[in-house]
Amino acid sequence: MKKLFASLSCIGLLGMAGCAGAPQFATGAFTGKSSGLQGKAYGGNQPIAYATVTLYAAGTTGNGSTPTSLLTTPVSTDEYGNFDITNDYPCASPTEQVYLTVTGGEPSPGMTNSNLFLMAAIGNCSTLQSTAFVMVNELSTVAAVYALTPFMGAGGTVGASSTNAQGLANAFSTVGELENVSTGAVPGPGLPSGSILEIDKITALADALAPCINSDGTDMCSSLFSAATANGVTPASIPDALANIVRNPIANPTGIFNLIPPSAPFATTMSAVPNDWTLSVVYGNPVGACTLGICLPTAVAVDGNGNVWVANYNHGAAEFTALGGYTTTVTGGGMAESYGLAVDPSNTVWVTNQETRVNGVKGSVTTINANTAAITSSGSGLNPGGVIYYPEAVTASASGNIWVANYGNSSVAELTSSGTAVAGTPFGTGSLVFPVAVAVDGSGTAWVANQSASTISSVSADGATVASYTCCNGASGVAIDQNQNVWVTNYFGDSISEVSNTGTVLINGATGGGIYHPQGIAVDGVGNVWVANYRGNSLTELAGANASVPGTILTTSGLGADSVTNDSNHDASMNEPYSLAVDASGSVWVANYGSDSLVRFVGLAAPVKTPLAGPVEAP
Repeated sequence: MKKLFASLSCIGLLGMAGCAGAPQFATGAFTGKSSGLQGKAYGGNQPIAYATVTLYAAGTTGNGSTPTSLLTTPVSTDEYGNFDITNDYPCASPTEQVYLTVTGGEPSPGMTNSNLFLMAAIGNCSTLQSTAFVMVNELSTVAAVYALTPFMGAGGTVGASSTNAQGLANAFSTVGELENVSTGAVPGPGLPSGSILEIDKITALADALAPCINSDGTDMCSSLFSAATANGVTPASIPDALANIVRNPIANPTGIFNLIPPSAPFATTMSAVPNDWTLSVVYGNPVGACTLGICLPTAVAVDGNGNVWVANYNHGAAEFTALGGYTTTVTGGGMAESYGLAVDPSNTVWVTNQETRVNGVKGSVTTINANTAAITSSGSGLNPGGVIYYPEAVTASASGNIWVANYGNSSVAELTSSGTAVAGTPFGTGSLVFPVAVAVDGSGTAWVANQSASTISSVSADGATVASYTCCNGASGVAIDQNQNVWVTNYFGDSISEVSNTGTVLINGATGGGIYHPQGIAVDGVGNVWVANYRGNSLTELAGANASVPGTILTTSGLGADSVTNDSNHDASMNEPYSLAVDASGSVWVANYGSDSLVRFVGLAAPVKTPLAGPVEAP
C-alpha cells in the first residue's frame, strides 16, 4: 500500500503550528507582493504547494450557474502554500459575491492530487480590498459548502438567479457565522452572541475530508465519493461529495464518520456517529428563559428583506436579521395569545390575537410595518365588524388579501390589505370544524385545516363556494406547492396527506421519518415538503409532488437530540417545534415553543421567494 496522505497528527483548528516528528514543508515569511489579496492553502496541517488559485464572482443566471473568473493572470501557491492576488480583479459591482478555490497541487512534497479542491467564501467584492488574508483549508471548505449548497452546481460552481441576489448574499454572510475567513477557525466572528452552533459537525466533516485532500487523490478520494453516494448518484469530485452530504444528511452518516482518521487535524470531539449531517444554529435562550424576544414562540415567517419574524404566545412579535441576530421585540397593539403570523406582499406583518377584545368580540389582528418595526394598527388591533373570533392562524394571498382562521366560531375571515372586511365575511360557517391553519393557492382559494374533523376545506376567493374533503386526521398545518397541491400535517394521525386543488386525495397519510404529532408545514423552492414534529421534537423532509414517489422521507433531524442545556454539537435542539419557514438562502427556520428558541438549519432546503404570499415560488 502506497503512502496516501501526509501526517495529520497535529491537533488544532488553524492547522498552522508545526508538529514534532511530523513531516512538514519548510516555513518562511511570505515574500510576494504586499498589495492585493493574500492567503495560504492548507490541507490539514500541511501546506498545499503549487496549486491553482482562482477568484470567482458567483453566477447570476440561476442556482449553480457558471461563475466569472476575476483573474487576468493565473495564480499558484508557492512551496509554503502562500499565494498573492494583485489588484487586477475587476468587479462588475461591489455587491458581487466572491469566492476562492484551490485546486490540484502537492499536499506533500512530490505527491500531486488532481482531485484536490478547497474553497473559501469571501462575500461582497467590495470587501476584497479590506480582506488582508484568507485561509483556505478543509474547515473553510465545509463551512462554505454548508451555507452555499442551495446555490451550488456540479463541480462546485456557485450562482443564483438575478432576482435572488439578496438570498445569495445572505448565504455568503452565513459563512462568516460558521468560520473565520482570515484564520480558518470555527465558529466565525459573525455568530450572534449566545447562539449555539453544531461546531463538531463542521470539524468532523473537515476531518473526514482531510484524508482525501492530503493524498494522491486515488484511494482516499474514492472512499469519500463512495461514502457520499446518495439516491444512486456517486459524486466524482470533492465539492459534489460535500454537497451530496449536505443535501442528503441521513443517507450515510456512519460511512462519513468512519472516514475520520485516528489522528484527525481539527480536534473534533464527536466521539459517535451523528444521527444526521444537518447543521443547525440555535438563537435565543435554549433553556426557556424568555430572553432575546422569544417567549413561547408560535408562528414564524420571513419578510421581503430576509428578516425573520416570530410570534410569541404572550410576548409580542420578535424580529431577527437574516443571519439570526436579534433586532427587536414589538409589543402592544393588542398582541396577546398570538398563534398566527404572516407577512403580506407589501411587507406588512400580520399577527393574530385570541384574547384581545375588539368590537365586543374576543380576537383581532395586529399589523406591523416590517421595514420600521412600528405597529400600524391602532388600539387593540383590527377586527372590522367583529368578523374575527378567537383567531388561530393567518396567511396572505398573492393579491395581498388576508385570511384568518377563526377557531372560536369555525369560520374564516377575509380582509383587504388595508384591513377592511371583504363583503360577506366570515365564510365557511357550518362547514369548517375548529380550523387551525389556512393557506391560499394561486387562484386565491383558501384551504383550511379542520383540526376537529377528518377534513380540509376550500373556500373560494369570494367566499361563495365552500367544499370539504375527507383526507386527514386532526389537520393542523397546511401548505400549497408549486403545482397547487395542498399538503397537510395530521396531528392526531402522525402523518402527512396530499390533496390536489380539485380535492382528490393523492397521499392518504405518509408516515415515518420521525413524524409524530406534526404541526407546522412548509414547501421549498423545488417542491420538497418540510414538517415540524411538535411531539417528535424533529424536522422531517418529504419528497414533493414532482418526485417519482411523492411523500418519500428524505431528511430527519433532531431525533435523539442532545439536551438543550449542553453544547448541542451532535444534533439540533428541538423542543416542541411549532412552526417553520424557508428563506431565500435555503435555510429552514423553526420556532421551538418548548424552549423559547429559534433554530436555523443552514442551507438545507431550496430557496424560496419571500415574503410567502400564496403558493410557494422559487426566487
